[in-house]
Amino acid sequence: RFSVGWAVARELFRRKGMGAIEEAEKEPDANLRFMMTAAFIEIAAKESPMAAKEWMDRRGEKYGIESSFFLDRSLIQGATLQGAAELIALYERHGGKWGKQRQDFPGAEFPPGFDFALLVKRFPEEKNHGMRRAMMHWAARDKEAAMAAMKENTGQPGGKAMANFGGVVAGVAITEGNEKAAE
Repeated sequence: RFSVGWAVARELFRRKGMGAIEEAEKEPDANLRFMMTAAFIEIAAKESPMAAKEWMDRRGEKYGIESSFFLDRSLIQGATLQGAAELIALYERHGGKWGKQRQDFPGAEFPPGFDFALLVKRFPEEKNHGMRRAMMHWAARDKEAAMAAMKENTGQPGGKAMANFGGVVAGVAITEGNEKAAE
């Protein structure tokens, strides 16, 4: 029954876009309204994370900030799918945090053409599982560029890019094997 509900929500959002959230807000049944707005915001996050963020903030004001915590990850994943610039804009819109409850970048799927260099340039000292994962994906796609960015950031005073060195090694190991990664 739950998957049918998501299929219906996705179809309604496909037809009405952000208007689906507006209509859900008018639902008289409070429980249904609560669930529908969450579903539409989560779906919207993949297409328009910044617009979805506005709705998530409204939801937090209406139902309490805790009601929006689980949506943070959806926004981050949606922004990542849009690209590094959108991801950085979302971070800045969150007030310099990755979400209301997260301090670390949780990582996501990185689409073809993702600008890892921009991400690393903006967050050279970010040390967490998500940035390690970003470095792993980048190294798997372009080992030389990932290594060059890491070296560039490490060479600066206070540079801490070495914290994500394991991600680079893992990315190379996945695509070229352990021996190449050890080089």
